[in-house]
Amino acid sequence: MDTTSLLLSLVLGVVLLAAVVALVLVVGRPTGRRRAEEGGTSRRDEDGRQIDAEIVRQRDEVARLRDDVERRELRLADRESRLDAENRQLDDRSAELTEHDAELDHRRSRLAGLETERRQELQRVSGLSADEARAELVTGLEHEARLVAARTVREIERTAQEDGEAVARRILTTAIQRLAAPQTAESVVSLLPCRATR
Repeated sequence: MDTTSLLLSLVLGVVLLAAVVALVLVVGRPTGRRRAEEGGTSRRDEDGRQIDAEIVRQRDEVARLRDDVERRELRLADRESRLDAENRQLDDRSAELTEHDAELDHRRSRLAGLETERRQELQRVSGLSADEARAELVTGLEHEARLVAARTVREIERTAQEDGEAVARRILTTAIQRLAAPQTAESVVSLLPCRATR
């Protein structure tokens, strides 16, 4: 419910209250005979008190409604100001991002231009086209790879030979040690003729 419709309903409530009060005054007014029967002013006083109580109650209701409307207006104004601040922040961030994107696009185009210039300068200095330079580079890399492979193969062969010689020495040493004791015992033992057998 917006503020305008709430205020309109308050005004209609006040108008209706005034109509009810006027109706009570007109209908509840005793006639001459009735006044004499009721004793005069007591009925009018009672009606006046009821009307006054109803007026006070309606005024309190109007004041309560007015306070409620004011609170809602304050909350709406506060929410609106927060939303405006957030909207400004989003606009500022969007502008920053747009500026950043434009700067990145400018840098990309500048880098592409510099890359083209670099290639052209390399072609000019080397006297070769891009395809010729690529072919020469591939040939150079193949030659270098072959040299590295040959060097690696020689190193592997040398290491294998050293390891093989070390294993062979160990095997020979172990074999000599195992055979040395029986051979020595066989060579040292000699047969001597016994005198008793003659």
